[in-house]
Amino acid sequence: MSVPIQKQVLLRARAALSDRNCWTQFEVARTIAGMPCTSFDRFATSYCLVGAIQLAAFRAGANVASLTKSIVEELDQHLLDRGRRCNCVEFNDAATHAQVINLVDEFLTTV
Repeated sequence: MSVPIQKQVLLRARAALSDRNCWTQFEVARTIAGMPCTSFDRFATSYCLVGAIQLAAFRAGANVASLTKSIVEELDQHLLDRGRRCNCVEFNDAATHAQVINLVDEFLTTV
């Protein structure tokens, strides 16, 4: 049985964020110097949740915009279903690293 592309991307995104130093807030990605950049920048060393999803979708050879949008919408609904009144971008920017990892782990059980 093959693993659905959404789950593959989320697993890759989680792996990219697993090290606290590879996670960021308030920007999609940052360089080692802390400068904002795109998820695909060769100098990117840390990512927000959405940035890690974008990078993982790209590395999986998927349609980045479409798959990222789909996963983010599902994550937003997951947060709403659990009584959170924020989307995953707002959650990433307000939460701790551990809370973001826990959100991904919890969401992975539903995919």
